[in-house]
Amino acid sequence: MFLRALILTLIIELIVAMFYLKSKKIKLNNLKNIIYVNVLSLPLFWFVILEIIPNFIMAFIAGEIFVLLFEWLLLSIFLRNKTTTTLENETVTNTNYLTKLEIFYLSFTMNISSLLIGGIISLLLYYS
Repeated sequence: MFLRALILTLIIELIVAMFYLKSKKIKLNNLKNIIYVNVLSLPLFWFVILEIIPNFIMAFIAGEIFVLLFEWLLLSIFLRNKTTTTLENETVTNTNYLTKLEIFYLSFTMNISSLLIGGIISLLLYYS
């Protein structure tokens, strides 16, 4: 069950991230960071939060908030690498990065998409 959730989450969030990063003209090799973050956050949600909070609804809500903030923090580290380079008395700033607000929007959009789409797919698989 966990592996199915991880694969489904990765597929959905990578698709969302691909469109978002392309719209911001950010290199798509940053998609690997989405994979890293999900491989860290999903087990924390499944095996820690859902286990330590006895009420499923409260655990689910707390877990979703935790995952959103956790992924935002990690993606802020990975995707916010603004660099400035000086070349022969000329300073060049890399503007190919996301702001913290854009990273939060990306994290929120990925998570709400995987929650809704993944939830629908899981229900369809369960009742089929």
